[in-house]
Amino acid sequence: VVSRAPVPDADALLTTVPGVPLMMFFADCVPVVIVASGPVRTVAIAHAGWRGAASGIAGKTAAAAAAEAGCAPGDLLAFVGPRIGPCHYEVGPDTLSYFAHPSATMRAAPGRLDLGAVVCEDLANVGIQPGSIAVTDACTAEMTDRFYSYRAEGETGRHAAIAVLLTPKP
Repeated sequence: VVSRAPVPDADALLTTVPGVPLMMFFADCVPVVIVASGPVRTVAIAHAGWRGAASGIAGKTAAAAAAEAGCAPGDLLAFVGPRIGPCHYEVGPDTLSYFAHPSATMRAAPGRLDLGAVVCEDLANVGIQPGSIAVTDACTAEMTDRFYSYRAEGETGRHAAIAVLLTPKP
């Protein structure tokens, strides 16, 4: 189904249609863009807050993109964007209990959640090669001059991740 209208309350979007842009908004959550150049070119965006990261939204989106593209997850490229870093993301034991990932907590800072590490581990677990995952270290809470951070600023705007398949030149 091709929809050019906004899709409310979605944590993942995927398209195989050239010229149909995907856009999601973020403040501290992890933007993940996935690109597949298999037999069917595909792009997807995932929004991974702590709940989405705990439920494996990045890996599920990558698996869906690979299936749609007709390729193996190892053929995908993933881009993990600016998000709140573990230096600023303190969570309680209830939230931390959702994560079995060894990379979810920093040894030196118990109670801090590294959403970027959780997402990267999720992507690797579905078969994306570590060298095919580009990760920025930009922390939204640290860089409020460039990004929005709900944790650092309270009421705030949002920045966006955008992905679109361009029509190939004839």
